[in-house]
Amino acid sequence: MEQIQLDTPQFAELLASESALAVYFSADSCSVCHNLYPRIEQMLAEHYPRFRVLKIQVNTATALAAQMGVLSVPTLIIFLDHREQQRYVRQMSVEGLRQDLQRPYALLFD
Repeated sequence: MEQIQLDTPQFAELLASESALAVYFSADSCSVCHNLYPRIEQMLAEHYPRFRVLKIQVNTATALAAQMGVLSVPTLIIFLDHREQQRYVRQMSVEGLRQDLQRPYALLFD
């Protein structure tokens, strides 16, 4: 996953430029976050290669996390066609995510 420092205007520009964006909000102290994100990254790369995947640390991007309504970690927000498609908070299944994305991804890219 690409871990970058973004402020709110930069994120808006990035969102406007990407058709498929997965934004993973994490924290340094979250062990679940550290175990889950490599599995999500691998699944997206294998099944949905057009996704750009970002990892955002809520410790350093507090304004962006607040604007996006991120109150808990891990939070994964899926944007398709520049709009929020799905939001997963704390408990998520990688296989469930794969299944949830199958139809909207196919409609956008197939």
